[in-house]
Amino acid sequence: MAHVVNTPDGYMNMDELDDVEAAGLLSQMIGLMRLSITAGGFSEEDVLFLISNWEKVGEMLRSSTYHLVIRGVWVMGAPDNTTGQKTSKALLDQLSNLLRHAGDADAQMHSIVFNDTQDMMRTFVYEFRQQLKRRDADRAKLFDSRLQHQMTMRRLP
Repeated sequence: MAHVVNTPDGYMNMDELDDVEAAGLLSQMIGLMRLSITAGGFSEEDVLFLISNWEKVGEMLRSSTYHLVIRGVWVMGAPDNTTGQKTSKALLDQLSNLLRHAGDADAQMHSIVFNDTQDMMRTFVYEFRQQLKRRDADRAKLFDSRLQHQMTMRRLP
């Protein structure tokens, strides 16, 4: 049964509302990715922002408990980037592809695109953490601590 809410423009299916909100978050992520790629790299804050928004997108497009399922993977290994592109560029392409399919009626295609984007997000975060460890072990520990704190704060929906 669809959840219906009253909006200023009339009634909207709650699933459609989630798609609209997810599209807004994806657009923010895409904008940050473009800016950071142009600037030559990502800060720890950028990556934490991307993780936080990705978890919210997952809650809207998958389930309200998505953040509980995904939170452990941020500190684990990740699939290799086999695209032949820099991981940041591959993630940008995947996010853009997911945005194009956000309201897709084809559930199978939507699921495939979401899973591919999730894998690239995991790879991006893993590679960022590895590069940070090579550059500055203390900053990497601080980043991991901040990431752990962010995951803990998201426990309660």
